[in-house]
Amino acid sequence: MSPLTIQAAGALRGALPHTLYRRERLLLMRAEDIARTVPLSIASYLEACLYLSLVACGVAMNATYSARRRELALVGAVGFAAAGRTDARISLGVDERLGLLALDPSLDARTRVLAERLLDDEGAPANLLGAFEERIASLEDATS
Repeated sequence: MSPLTIQAAGALRGALPHTLYRRERLLLMRAEDIARTVPLSIASYLEACLYLSLVACGVAMNATYSARRRELALVGAVGFAAAGRTDARISLGVDERLGLLALDPSLDARTRVLAERLLDDEGAPANLLGAFEERIASLEDATS
């Protein structure tokens, strides 16, 4: 796992509600099925990351969840999406969902900018890691 996907996994863990809606539950099961593939190829790993990004997008889009949960989910969504190739993200609908979330005024602009940077091709993992770490730290501080 890359440092960015490790950060994304931590953010998603903090964002996941106890009960997921059916769509997110099925996407999570798909990612788990892929992750159990032995041996796990790079292509399979990247596909699982995109499914996890979709799970996180679903949580981030749900206005019934707290702002903190939704923002952690968006951080996770961007981190997992950054692991995948642009064409794969587009074909699975990840970029479309991230684009909608980047425009959602109910989410903090500091979080939305992560999605914007990824979609604007500034989202190379090395370019996003520092911003990720800062945003996760500020979200964690908000609960301390």
